Amino acid sequence: MMIKKNIGKVGLALLLTSLTLQDAQARLFNGASIGANAGVMFSQDRLGKTNVDGVSVKFKGINKTLGDFGIQGDFEMSRPNALYGAVGISINYLTDIGSKTSGFTNMNALLGSGNTLNSISLKFKVKQNVVGDFTFAGGYNFCDNVVVYALAGFRLTTKKYKFNFTETVTDLTPTTTTATYVTSKKQEALPLLGVGFKARVASKISTGFEYRYAYKNHKKQYHISAPVISGKIKSCDHAILARASYHFYSL
Repeated sequence: MMIKKNIGKVGLALLLTSLTLQDAQARLFNGASIGANAGVMFSQDRLGKTNVDGVSVKFKGINKTLGDFGIQGDFEMSRPNALYGAVGISINYLTDIGSKTSGFTNMNALLGSGNTLNSISLKFKVKQNVVGDFTFAGGYNFCDNVVVYALAGFRLTTKKYKFNFTETVTDLTPTTTTATYVTSKKQEALPLLGVGFKARVASKISTGFEYRYAYKNHKKQYHISAPVISGKIKSCDHAILARASYHFYSL
């Protein structure tokens, strides 16, 4: 009888141990995680029509592919074959966006034959080095092996815009060139949308990919006097990131 009782106790202990291990295994995507990400960002800063002394001209903006890498942390809530939810934060470093120059050489035809402004060129530069993303994700957990989700949130970053307008003016003296500079540094809070997935590759490690789209829901205006120049900038960013995370089980 004692042997049967001992066997029963051992069997119960093994069953509880098995259930505990299964529960731990089932909670990979349930709790805190920390990791790293790396990829590329396709940054766009488009210029609308620029008003030069009352005449609209069109300058090109900047389209640039950047390196994008950083760290992220998430707090996840899910079970196998059930809904998935998470909140996350990431801080990423970007390479310099660069500059672009475009111009018009037939300004007299636009402004009138009596005007002495022959040409104008624009050198437009944008600098953005660090972005911080705050996100909320929702999706589905497939067997605790793969999670597919959509995300929404906002991005905090600082963009520094620099404009170098160069005029070529002809009058009674030989042709002269003058330049006007303006620098604007602006904190940006950009809406953020995206999709992604994670897959288990080890007992506490997952890898995955994310696509993130951040856009400016209004246009930034700029204005320069001498000559009178004004216009608008509209920004958006597309990022594709590979990520790896270490998960702390929430038992």
